[in-house]
Amino acid sequence: MMLGRKRYCPKFTQERIDLINKGQMDGYSGSDLALVCKEAAMRPLRSLMDDLEAGRIEDDKELSLRPVTNEDVHEALKCTRPSAKASKGKYEAWEKEFGST
Repeated sequence: MMLGRKRYCPKFTQERIDLINKGQMDGYSGSDLALVCKEAAMRPLRSLMDDLEAGRIEDDKELSLRPVTNEDVHEALKCTRPSAKASKGKYEAWEKEFGST
């Protein structure tokens, strides 16, 4: 996924596209989605760091980041809340009072 000039998620799989189509990302702004992608992209690094700190990796040749998975995206969605959903009521009240242009 490309957001701005940065690449966060390497590919959109059908499952990731289905998340959007099923409305599981309703209320997420573009900034929220960028945060979800950043969080998902950090999970492989955190996993590698945990392995290093626990001594499960002894050889530098074993140092490699795994790809971002659908599970990473799901976990990132659990800890990242949509900001647009919180403001929805304000925008609807504005539209009701002043109309849309």
